[in-house]
Amino acid sequence: MLRAAWSGDDDPKLDDPNVTFHADGGYWHPQFKSEHQYGLPNRPLFTMGEGATMSAGIIIAHKSVPLPTVLESLWEAESDRAKKLKGYSQNKQVIYPYKDGCCFRVIYGGGNTLEALMKGHLLSDWWQWLQGGREETTAFAPVLYRLAEELPRHAAITENYQMVSKAARVILTARDEPLSEELQDSICNWLDEWEKWAFLVKKDWDIKHPDPEKLFECDDQKKPLGIEIEDLAKILRFSAFWIDKMAKHDQWLKEGK
Repeated sequence: MLRAAWSGDDDPKLDDPNVTFHADGGYWHPQFKSEHQYGLPNRPLFTMGEGATMSAGIIIAHKSVPLPTVLESLWEAESDRAKKLKGYSQNKQVIYPYKDGCCFRVIYGGGNTLEALMKGHLLSDWWQWLQGGREETTAFAPVLYRLAEELPRHAAITENYQMVSKAARVILTARDEPLSEELQDSICNWLDEWEKWAFLVKKDWDIKHPDPEKLFECDDQKKPLGIEIEDLAKILRFSAFWIDKMAKHDQWLKEGK
């Protein structure tokens, strides 16, 4: 929703019973379905326009972590990690935009940190299958933890063979209670999109830097972030963490806490 509002894309919540937005000419036009306007002005709202990108740092910290530490980590996650996820252009056409990504960080009470980096174009589909898995089974988190553990051992990033999703499909179908075909397809299609981005960024970087020994410590010569199979495992591990926390949240609501 935030990304759509930022770039003036189509409103993803057109089924909202109270207010929707019509995208036109780089503006969002509010259309109220009741007398209540929820503090929104009844006029076109300016957006950054089609093609605008957005980088974000998202921090989940234990209550014992000092606020200055959280704020410093938030700034670093956005400026030094999310914003520096590489894009890719071909024949002057932007395939994956630059400065378009998310950095999720979990800071535990003991000081350990889990970090996951995700390119912006992957965010929407990731959220859809994450919510779908949460609704389908209470055992979704263990599935994601297993994928995070097994994929680095059995998959490799390739140009056309979709080895990551094929390995994932084997793991998913080997369960005693397999996920629905629809959910498996959503996860595997998302993995294909991640692998395509990772391969192209790595290939482009290798072409531009044929001799690793001559690299210097400047941003454009550092190895791209988030493109290794281990980075994918961190996304899956963070996804499992999120599912676990949401399950506890739902349980608290059920118990009236």
